[in-house]
Formats: sequence, structure tokens, C-alpha cells
Amino acid sequence: MSLPQTLPGLLRRAAELWPESVAWIFDEHGESLTFADVAARSDALARLLADRGIRAGDHVAVMVDNAPAFPLAWFAITKLGAAMVPINTRYRRYDAAHVLAHSQARVALTTDRYAGLLREIQAETCLEAVISLDSHDFTQSTGAMPEADVAPDTVSNIQYTSGTTGAPKGCVLPHAYWTTMVQGLV
Repeated sequence: MSLPQTLPGLLRRAAELWPESVAWIFDEHGESLTFADVAARSDALARLLADRGIRAGDHVAVMVDNAPAFPLAWFAITKLGAAMVPINTRYRRYDAAHVLAHSQARVALTTDRYAGLLREIQAETCLEAVISLDSHDFTQSTGAMPEADVAPDTVSNIQYTSGTTGAPKGCVLPHAYWTTMVQGLV
């Protein structure tokens, strides 16, 4: 069986094959999500981003703790053909501003816990908006989100180093990077 070559394709396939099977368990939050839940919630978040003008090729920063919002945001962003830029939650002004400016992220998804920092440095970056996920409910599906034409070489995320010996540096990772790892697990 040939597997899809993009993250949205993998999620779509999993949601079709195992809609009611548990995809993720977040013990700290007391939450588990089925593949159908992941598909529906990431669709809802993708719609929010699309309504904010996010399109293929854009970069979207994500600064959230280890919670369902993080992987849901990644799937939502990739469904639009955009790339996620994870922002280390331990970053303070200098490193966060550097990563945001260097990555040219247009929008940041975060929680109320980090929104203040991102708004404080927004003028030093390309950020057009800081969106707190705490004020949005992504548990209800309102229909499927049309996906962008995403190819295996489309950038899925830009992963930055910790910056221990200088400013953080970005590593550009395409969908094929992640799907190749998945194929190795099957």
C-alpha cells in the first residue's frame, strides 16, 4: 500500500480508515482525540487561518505548550500549503523576535500565556496578527476544509535551533521529510 506523500494526505487517509480510533492522548490535559477529531479540528483551524488571509507559501508561527493545539495547528497550516514555524515557549524577547523576523511569519497562533510577548515584539517582525487559541473553539466541525495543492516538496515547517552558540538558525523541512519517516514506521 502506497502512503500519501503529504501531512494532510496522511491525516485524510487515517481519518477515512480509522475515524473512531484514538490518534492522540494528552494525559496532562485529560484529552484524547480520534483521527476524525483531528481532521475536523484542524479543518476548523485552517478555516480561521484562511479567513485571516493565510495562503500557500505563507509562514505561520506557533507558540503553544505541549497541548493538542500544537499538532492541530501544524495540520491546519499544512492543509493550506503554508509552513509552520514553531516558537520555543522558553524564548524571550530577543530569540522570539529573531525567529519571527527571520522566518517572515505573517501570523502567530498562541495562547493567552504567550500572546503578550508576541504582541510586544510584533513591530520588530513581519507579524500581521497574533491569534490566541484560547478564545476559539475548535471542537465542533462545520464541514470539510478544502486543501491547497500540496506537493511532497512543499515546506511543512521551518525548525529553528535553540540558538545556544548564536542566534537560532532555521532548517526548512518539506512534507517528504515527515512522510519518509512515517513510511519507515509502517
